[in-house]
Amino acid sequence: DKTPTQSKSSQSKSSQSKLPQAKLPQAKLAQLRASQKTDINSRPLGVYASKAMDKHLKKMVRHEAAVLKDTNIEELHQMRIGLRRLRTTIQTFETVLELPEPIQDTALKPLAKCLGRVRDLDVLLETLRDRHRPHLPSKEQKILDRILVKLQKKRDRNFKRMVQFLKGSDYKAIKQTFRVWIKNPQSNPTANLKIGLSLPDLLLPVLSQTLLHPGWLATPDRSLETVQSKATKSKEMKSKATKSKGAKSPTKDSTVSASEIGQNEISLDVLNNWLDHDGIVLHDLRKQMKQLRYQADFFAPHYDATYAKTIQDFKTIQDLLGTLQDYWVLGQIFAKVQGKTWQESLPSLTAQIHRDRWTIWQQWEPLRQRYLTEDTRTELRQMMLSPTR
Repeated sequence: DKTPTQSKSSQSKSSQSKLPQAKLPQAKLAQLRASQKTDINSRPLGVYASKAMDKHLKKMVRHEAAVLKDTNIEELHQMRIGLRRLRTTIQTFETVLELPEPIQDTALKPLAKCLGRVRDLDVLLETLRDRHRPHLPSKEQKILDRILVKLQKKRDRNFKRMVQFLKGSDYKAIKQTFRVWIKNPQSNPTANLKIGLSLPDLLLPVLSQTLLHPGWLATPDRSLETVQSKATKSKEMKSKATKSKGAKSPTKDSTVSASEIGQNEISLDVLNNWLDHDGIVLHDLRKQMKQLRYQADFFAPHYDATYAKTIQDFKTIQDLLGTLQDYWVLGQIFAKVQGKTWQESLPSLTAQIHRDRWTIWQQWEPLRQRYLTEDTRTELRQMMLSPTR
């Protein structure tokens, strides 16, 4: 039992805990936030870079053990993100830092490739199994199942190579060199510049490279001759398929519902043919956009809400172009394991892919056109010139 003294003491503490907490005045809060922002902006470039490298190295290594266990594909995804952000830091500050050869960006490419090969197949297998297979007729499911077995074996081979790399001397040297460098960072005199002063100089070069990329101008050939030729070919193939089977069935060019006719159907055929053969330039734009997005995200604490919204725009573009690239890779892999005529044996799957591409293109096209306007480009440049102080 509590003594009277203990009881009074506990009641006193209880009553104190129920008292409303004093709130800082709005002016004081604003002043506090401003001082914190000033503190961030006043950090030297070298300190900013070394802290970021330490953070992203730890994230990458943190997922390593789980990746080797291979029980959750998300672990590899997270490890890869850590590596991407680590490489972004190196690319961003390459003119400031003096890095030994084992941790320069070019030396990290083999690691990025071995992680990427496994991750790409994980995404492909998951997409085919979960998104496409349930909606295929049984005949195509059986064909797809055989392909999935081959893809899984390919994934397992790549995983073994990845494990060998992660347990090898090169990877150990990368981690050890990073740790030694982070404890005693080496840089040139530019590292003493304040981050707040240097933000536009760090961001504008990668923005310029992105805006000047030819992928913004890459579109399917819409010339009348090409459209008419493909429209005629498409109708002939569909007519033959209907006559031979006695009913409507998907062919490799049937990419829209029966109610969709006319220019939409023609444009869709042209689009998919172009993406199959000439759309690879969009993959390169995606890589450039990914670099811009990661670098912009890196400096988000120094900018306002409009900047954060723009980063989300960058991510949307990266995701749309990434999905188009995934389908291109799928086509290349299917051609190897099933033959170049794989679309003929999997007409329903082909139709699904074509519809998905069409939907993605309808989202991409307005963004593409907006990023070609003078207003948008001027706004982007001006935004990066104006970090919050």
